[in-house]
Amino acid sequence: FDSAAKAEVDLNGRYTAAAVAGLLSTLSPQSSPTNKQLAGVTKLAQRFSYSDLKDLINGGVLVLEERLGVRVVRGVTTEMASNGPFKQVTTRRIVDFGKAGIRQVSNPFIGRLNNQRVRKALQGAIDGFLTTMVQDEALTEYALEVTATRDDEIAGRAIVNAILKPTFSIDFIAVTLTLQ
Repeated sequence: FDSAAKAEVDLNGRYTAAAVAGLLSTLSPQSSPTNKQLAGVTKLAQRFSYSDLKDLINGGVLVLEERLGVRVVRGVTTEMASNGPFKQVTTRRIVDFGKAGIRQVSNPFIGRLNNQRVRKALQGAIDGFLTTMVQDEALTEYALEVTATRDDEIAGRAIVNAILKPTFSIDFIAVTLTLQ
């Protein structure tokens, strides 16, 4: 809708990215855009058949449909096509949030002593952040280790090894009905 001209206008499909980015900015990292309505988008210029929707989604395209407003069909990434680890938008966002959070809580430790006591404190700070991610249901669990060999200590490195198990969203519900 063009508010200046007070008329509906058809926009190029590339404008979809801005609308989806706006939606994602309102969601927590673990909240999927799947089935969420896009504010401000009132109508689609093109509609796809069910088989076209399936093909587009399997090809890693985030598709919109008109159903009680304009909605995201399924929050997928381009990795859907290559069967990569980040098929869902939420998986990518959770991992990125975890990585940024680990960096943020680790930052105050840069310049401190590289000994067992400080590394344990670093591990505790990261553990606190990751525990919050579990409580917020972004992760189902995690494993964490902060180490340094003698060579690492000399080089000023502390090694953080984290294994994150992100929560996955429900993309569809399969229902079986039996009539008797």
